[in-house]
Amino acid sequence: MINKRFDWFRVLQNKDLNSLANKLTEHVLSTYRDGSQGVNMDAREAKIMHTSSVVISALYSAYFTRSQNKLWLSYPQSPRSYSVTDRTSTKIKHSHRTALKVYESLVSMRWIISAPAEIRQNYTLAYPSYSLGKEFKRIGFIWMPQDVIDKDCLVELKDVNRNKKTGKAIRKKGQTTKFKMPVPSTEEVIQYRSNLHKINEQLVQHCISMDLTNSNLNALEVELAENSDKLRKSYIDFTSVQLTRIFSRGSMEKGGRFYRGWWQGIPERHRPHIRIDGNKVTEVDFSGVAPRIIYGQAGETIPIDFDPYDVGLDAWKGKKDVRRPLVKEFLNAMINDEDGVYRLGSGEAKVLGLNHKQLLKQIKLTHEPIFDSMQSGAGLHAQFIESIIAEKIMLDLLEQDVVVLPIHDSFIVRLGFTNDLRASMQRNFKEVTGLDVGLDTDIVKVDNSFGMTTEEVVAGSQLVDANVYSLREAASEFFEKDYSFMDNYKSGWSRHERNT
Repeated sequence: MINKRFDWFRVLQNKDLNSLANKLTEHVLSTYRDGSQGVNMDAREAKIMHTSSVVISALYSAYFTRSQNKLWLSYPQSPRSYSVTDRTSTKIKHSHRTALKVYESLVSMRWIISAPAEIRQNYTLAYPSYSLGKEFKRIGFIWMPQDVIDKDCLVELKDVNRNKKTGKAIRKKGQTTKFKMPVPSTEEVIQYRSNLHKINEQLVQHCISMDLTNSNLNALEVELAENSDKLRKSYIDFTSVQLTRIFSRGSMEKGGRFYRGWWQGIPERHRPHIRIDGNKVTEVDFSGVAPRIIYGQAGETIPIDFDPYDVGLDAWKGKKDVRRPLVKEFLNAMINDEDGVYRLGSGEAKVLGLNHKQLLKQIKLTHEPIFDSMQSGAGLHAQFIESIIAEKIMLDLLEQDVVVLPIHDSFIVRLGFTNDLRASMQRNFKEVTGLDVGLDTDIVKVDNSFGMTTEEVVAGSQLVDANVYSLREAASEFFEKDYSFMDNYKSGWSRHERNT
């Protein structure tokens, strides 16, 4: 059962949602005894209204999340999960008493339902009831302005549980358990937070959507659900547009990538359907970025057309070789594997025609100058360098009021700003690493090309005679398709733009 903590959603600014939050606040206030002495009633009401607004926005976002399964709200019950004073911890920044009062009123008003197993590890799972869902349907799923995340919450530091004697990560069924750590208060961290706050301020002003019909959105949901073990998320919450920077392994010089934009959970072949303010986009990615950064850190120079995933396999067909994604996955997993536990899977070995040791030997022959670094977890530091470059690129284009959607080593911008993006990527990579870098640019896709590979789209576009339509036929095909979910969402942004 998928769930997300209620305070991890953003507060949406909408008069209808505000009205629902007001009703919830009034109900909570009615549960307090009259004549409370020594209580600042205005402060109490403001506190309740804030928590009510957060919860109503969370329920609304969860209700319209695109998923094959409900996205439940996780509502912690224990006081240990809450702290209004500790701004740097991972605890919920609301009063525990107020949060539970709001929850009790939601139950009393019959605005939520609970999961069959109501209490799980000290939190309750909640979802909008029929009556609240009816109100949400009346409002419709539309783009809304949202509050920007506080600077204190924009940078996180994580580590994994480790064996105290060996220092190696503890794994159960191949998985590690991550936990959050206090983020040091340094000048660098203050700057990271300030820069990301500026980037998020821009993101919340724009409509990030997908140009897909309802049926293809549903097909995408099915694909996410079927591949949930490989993908980061099995749902799409279109209101999740703000970024958080996350460092790893207990070090502020490892990781540092930008996470939590909904577009980052979309499979690569579907990302060309993303739209910024209704405009088509293009994606540009660095070629072989992590190995190239490691070469730069080692003081080694490599040609711009050097493909780090060409490790000398027989009958290699370049970037179109079906084995290349497997080599890429193996190499990148290896350089991020500090404990040396990663192994090539049997299925991958069969396709490659090599076992684990044989592939390692090929990589060593190809990357001899940096092979030792690659085996010692250098990838996590390479991610940090990559994140510095990504921040510079986003700030570069922010100065031109160009929205950039980061996906770690690639970036999405509106069609028409591709050259600006490419120039920034090459300039900042050279500035940080001292090396030149190759770039790959993806194609634009419309709904008709949903599910097609880049090669299939390109091949189809060359069959001119088979794709000639009259204006009447094209219009008829468009209007027969149901784009209502995404069109309604974008209409909220259009109305907001007209009124500002």
